[in-house]
Amino acid sequence: MTNSIVCIQTNCIQTMADTSLNENRLGLLIWQISNLWQSKLRQCLKNYKISLNEYLILEAIYKLEFKNVSISQKNIAV
Repeated sequence: MTNSIVCIQTNCIQTMADTSLNENRLGLLIWQISNLWQSKLRQCLKNYKISLNEYLILEAIYKLEFKNVSISQKNIAV
C-alpha cells in the first residue's frame, strides 16, 4: 500500500512539474512575441513620429468611435 502511495505522489509531482515547465515556456513565448510585435510596430510608427503609447490611444479612440461609444478617458483606459 505504501509503495502505491509513493508512486502516485511521484507521478503527481512529475505531472505538476511538466505542466509548470510548459506554462513557463508558453509565458516566455508570449513575452517574446509581444516584444517582437512592439519592436516592429515602433519601427513603423517612427516614420510618423508617434510613440507606441500614442498609437494605442489613437487606436482605442478609433475603435470607440466605430462602435459609437462616447470617447472619454475612462473608456479609452478600458
